[in-house]
Amino acid sequence: YTITVCERDKLFLVNKFGYNPKKVITAYNGVDDLSCIKNNIKKGVTIGTVCRLTYQKAPEYFVEIARLIENVGVLNDTRYEIWGTGELQETLEKLIMEYGLVNKVFLMGYMNDKSVTMGNFDVFVLTSRYEGIPYVILEAMSAKIPIVTTDVGGTSEVIINRHNGILVPRDEVKMMADSVIELIENPHFGNNLKDNAYNDFKEKWTLRKTISEINKI
Repeated sequence: YTITVCERDKLFLVNKFGYNPKKVITAYNGVDDLSCIKNNIKKGVTIGTVCRLTYQKAPEYFVEIARLIENVGVLNDTRYEIWGTGELQETLEKLIMEYGLVNKVFLMGYMNDKSVTMGNFDVFVLTSRYEGIPYVILEAMSAKIPIVTTDVGGTSEVIINRHNGILVPRDEVKMMADSVIELIENPHFGNNLKDNAYNDFKEKWTLRKTISEINKI
């Protein structure tokens, strides 16, 4: 048997390489429940992402999102945090400087404790160009954080647009920025998304569920 982490990958193997569909099994990723985390006492709004600083994850789009939001000027006292390391570190530093965002966008480095840090996020954003099913989306769901993510790879097998998160086509930076603004300006909508996401997480995306599915193979 061949195990894939999402149905999209399974279809790719079957259609591109002629794998027997009966011999390819999808076993979705699962993660620990981070719902017990609590936001630290803080002021303002924190928009966050967690990713490797690589071409795949497109972290430069996150900086572009911050620039667009700040140029509109509808959100007050907003902080943007990029957690992760990688080869685009210097590129991002230059872009942040070029856009005059040194007091708004912060490169935070490696995240040691997601259960603490992600609790500070008011919105989680993932800007990837391609994915399987990213663990960090599942972690944001479990941490009850409203999600804005690109619709790539198997992400749409997890996020149902405007039910448990917001899906945006790849490379549509302005649409992502508008979605972040919508979530901050409409907290009732954001609360509905994160509640639905957490319920979906408990039903489908826990580590225990993954282990159970693999044991059935």
